[in-house]
Formats: sequence, C-alpha cells, structure tokens
Amino acid sequence: GGVSEPWISTLVLTPDGPETMRRTLLALSAQTIAEHVELVLVGLDEAATDVPAAWVSGFHSVKRAVSAEPSMGALYVAGVKAATGPIVQITEDHCYPLPDHHEAMLAAFEEHGCAAVGPNVSLANPGTYAGDTQYLFEYAVVGPKGEHGPAMHISGHNSAYRRDVLMAYDEHDLVRWMEVETLLHWDMTRRGLVLV
Repeated sequence: GGVSEPWISTLVLTPDGPETMRRTLLALSAQTIAEHVELVLVGLDEAATDVPAAWVSGFHSVKRAVSAEPSMGALYVAGVKAATGPIVQITEDHCYPLPDHHEAMLAAFEEHGCAAVGPNVSLANPGTYAGDTQYLFEYAVVGPKGEHGPAMHISGHNSAYRRDVLMAYDEHDLVRWMEVETLLHWDMTRRGLVLV
C-alpha cells in the first residue's frame, strides 16, 4: 500500500523569508496529529520557503508554493492549489497554534459538516492598552468560543476551509475574496454554506 493522504494541509505564508517561519513551524510540529499534516510553505519566491529540513521533519509531507503577485490573496490561492488535503488551514508566520489546534478544527468539520472553521482567538498581550484595544476592535466578536456552532462571522485569519469549496470558486474571484477573508466568509454564508 501507498502512503495515506494527509488529513489536513496547513499553509504557512511568509512575505519575508524562512527565518520568520521558525516559531510557527515549531508550534506546528508539536501538533498532536503532525504526522497527518501536509505542510505547504508559501512565499513570493523559492528562497522565501527554503527552510532547513529539521524545521519540517515529522509532518506527513512538505510542499512549496510561490506567487509572484505580492498580495495575500494570491499567496493563499497558490497554497490552496498546491495542497492535497481535504481541509486547508491557513496560518501566518506570526501564529503559534496550541498542540490540539488541528485536531479540534478537524473535529469541528466532522461534527458540523461545515465549509469553514474559525480558530479560537485569544489575546497575546493581555493587560496592555494596545493589546486590549486591538482585541476588542478586531477579535472580540470571534473571541474565545465555548461550544462550537454555526456562526455568521469567523476570524479572518488562521481559518480552515474544505478545499473542494475553495476550488469551486473562479481563481481570479478567489484571489479577491481571500485578500479579505471576511468577505469570503460573507459570500460563503450567502451561498448557504455553514461556518463554525
């Protein structure tokens, strides 16, 4: 028998280069299901995704994707196209998910049969004026979740999607939608798709 398919593809985007991914890759390697995670490193050129092998050992597989267009939407879509897992989770080079993050996201997809799952968003710098203010303005509506359930709004960062749902969009439109993920979420809701 061949190698099984990955359960989830995680896109790590970096507009800057490999060094900025180090802490994120370390957090991802601590995932409880890392051996089932396909890692897709996405940058503006090959050099941006050229990380030492030790940083990406322990994953199901590692791919690289490039978009010469300097926009987040174009980078996201390049990664989605390169991914092979049925679920595509997007993260950024300054995100450090807890060890059970991927497992919890996959459980939410299975439980709700949804098209997208947003992460729990917590405050990185509690008790600071800037941190508390930014959190209230940008993330309070999608902040710490108790029971997951259908939502009108999920975080515009670090969300996960069914890959087949994303691939059903016209590529040009998807680049525009993913430039501001909240707009993609609104369109998915308009189409009757469930977000959790």
